[in-house]
Amino acid sequence: MKLKNVLAHIVIGLGIGSVISSLSIAWMSGVDNTLKQVLVWLLASALYGVVSLLYDTDFWPLPVQIAVHLLLCCGITLATAWKLYGDSLGLGLLVQSVLPGFLVVYVVISLILFAVDHRRAREINEKLK
Repeated sequence: MKLKNVLAHIVIGLGIGSVISSLSIAWMSGVDNTLKQVLVWLLASALYGVVSLLYDTDFWPLPVQIAVHLLLCCGITLATAWKLYGDSLGLGLLVQSVLPGFLVVYVVISLILFAVDHRRAREINEKLK
């Protein structure tokens, strides 16, 4: 059993389990403020996944895909944060609070995915030789 396969199954299990657990808690215990935040961020995560389908098309060149993906994900993040915290923070403070963290996470995830794709491409090219 390969570690990569185990990790992939863990990630899938976490994704499915977090949705089912959150919905079960909401159904059995009602929705408190913490659960509301979890559910709203789960919805945002689903939207990130839908937006990422952009990379499965050849409609735009990669730099344009990256820019559009970044802007859409940023919009989802800011809209989600506004829904949850906008009343208490106001727009300016919300953007100042959320945007730097979003950009750090976005860059880290993008670099990891780029490295994984680069490694896969190198392995495929080696097999073709």
